[in-house]
Amino acid sequence: MWSPELMLRKMLHLVVLVVGLALMPIPALADVSPVGAHTLERGAVVRGYELIAAAPNLLASNDSLTPPLTDGAPQARPLPQVASYYTWQGVMHILGGWDHLCFVLCLCLLARGRFLLALVTTFTLGHSLSLGLAFFDVIHVPVPPVEVVIALSIAFMAREALRAQRNGLDQGAEVRRRQIAVVAGFGLLHGLGFATVLHELGVAPGERASGLLFFNAGVELGQLLFVGAVLGVMGIAGAFDRREPVRRAALYFAGLVGCFWAVERVAGFSLGIA
Repeated sequence: MWSPELMLRKMLHLVVLVVGLALMPIPALADVSPVGAHTLERGAVVRGYELIAAAPNLLASNDSLTPPLTDGAPQARPLPQVASYYTWQGVMHILGGWDHLCFVLCLCLLARGRFLLALVTTFTLGHSLSLGLAFFDVIHVPVPPVEVVIALSIAFMAREALRAQRNGLDQGAEVRRRQIAVVAGFGLLHGLGFATVLHELGVAPGERASGLLFFNAGVELGQLLFVGAVLGVMGIAGAFDRREPVRRAALYFAGLVGCFWAVERVAGFSLGIA
């Protein structure tokens, strides 16, 4: 059974597909168009066309035939166009990836200040590294187990944040080093999920390096936007003296959702119903 988040994601994908198809330019039928060895010529009647047995669609000039001047090779897009496209794709992926956002939410509720910056930076370095390695086919990891572990990482970090709340957010150096190491490992797994999405975009061979760079930049931009939104909401909750209840409710919600996703994904690839 689909979760509300998964249903929303499917609906968003369907809307994007429909809008994309609607916005695709449809080439107009020319006055004279080739049809096999004949030409299709616009007639006198509006929207009327007449099939005329004539010469193929080649232009004769001075008793010589002029072939088409196109070689069929795709033209390379300019760098600004490549940058805007893949950056936008990265932003949209991270903002539409509920599992990645839940993990970042747990990081925001686990730490604050410089330690929060260290955790987010560690997560960024981890998923950037694995994203590049997987995209260039240096490493090959099956997608279904990765998706399951990503879901479990959310539940784990939610539990870690709840434990930190009971023990106080200002913890010792040893605990912080352990948390940074755990976040780095989970970052590597999340990067493998990003690589799957980038592969599905069908990156052109000449845009592989730039596509990877700007897609990753878009992911980071979207991630920073989300972190800023979470900190803003927590600041508003603190102004009304509701910071801790909101924090605790968000962590329990993220942990339960992570566990649900883990079970759903295991059932999906085990039973073949994903």
